[in-house]
Amino acid sequence: TSTPLQGKRVLVTRTRNQASVLSEQLRTLGAIPIEFPTIRIVPPDDWTQLDAALNRLYTASYDWLIFTSVNGV
Repeated sequence: TSTPLQGKRVLVTRTRNQASVLSEQLRTLGAIPIEFPTIRIVPPDDWTQLDAALNRLYTASYDWLIFTSVNGV
């Protein structure tokens, strides 16, 4: 039985902690995942700039706010 990604190599660039779930899903579809983390998510040394940005979001009158990643929320 052929699967949609049979034998295709797929580069997974998610963080090391997040790559395994996606890699397993890709294997199920027949892919050969290659885990190569390109980012590392760590808390900032100083929260001042983030706090200021969040305050601007809170006080601004936006109609929409879009997050492109679970890591950005």
